[in-house]
Amino acid sequence: MIRVRFPPPARGWSSNDKTVGGNLINVGSLPTLPAMTLEIYIKNLQEFVVENPEMSQALVVTSSDDEGNSYEHVHYSPSSGIYTDREFRHELYEDEKFNAVCVN
Repeated sequence: MIRVRFPPPARGWSSNDKTVGGNLINVGSLPTLPAMTLEIYIKNLQEFVVENPEMSQALVVTSSDDEGNSYEHVHYSPSSGIYTDREFRHELYEDEKFNAVCVN
C-alpha cells in the first residue's frame, strides 16, 4: 500500500479549512494543502523506500497537477532558488536567501 503524507497544517488557515483524516482541506473550494518542506519530503522518501525497498531503483516521475493530467520523467538534480508568487528563479539579489528547492 502506498500512503501519502502531508506536513502538519500551518497556522493562519481560514475558518473554511478543515482537517480530514489528518490532512488539511478547504471546504467549498479546491483542496488546500500546506507546502511541503525539503526535510519532510526527504523523510517521506526515506520511509517510502524502507516500506517498499523494491522501489529504490524505480523511475521517478512528476505530475502536472493533483489530478494527474500528465506525467513526465524527472531529469534534473535538485536546485536552490527563490520561490514567490508561483515563480521560481535561481538568481539572488541583495539581502536575499534561497527559500526553495526545485526538484525537477
